[in-house]
Amino acid sequence: MHEPSTGQKAAAVVLLLLADLFVVGCLLWGYLWTGWGDGWNEGHPPEAPRLAREFMWYLAGSAVVTAGALIAFGRGAYAAVQLVVLGGGAALFAALATRTH
Repeated sequence: MHEPSTGQKAAAVVLLLLADLFVVGCLLWGYLWTGWGDGWNEGHPPEAPRLAREFMWYLAGSAVVTAGALIAFGRGAYAAVQLVVLGGGAALFAALATRTH
């Protein structure tokens, strides 16, 4: 079995980064729509903080599972991308979950 070239490794890291950013962006879009809807739903508790906590756990779990699998396969650079992007997304949603308006 041959080792992938540097270009192939860089392409894989970029594709992982784009996929991760897409996932975080979609979740953020859903959070923003929910927050917008909360503004129209006065008299009821807001749903956006609950959704942010849920998304935080999705991203944190995804970061751990995917990075752990990549480390097990000897792909440390790929694992670092997963931890930084998905872990950063989890931190973003943790901050949004505790935000008060």
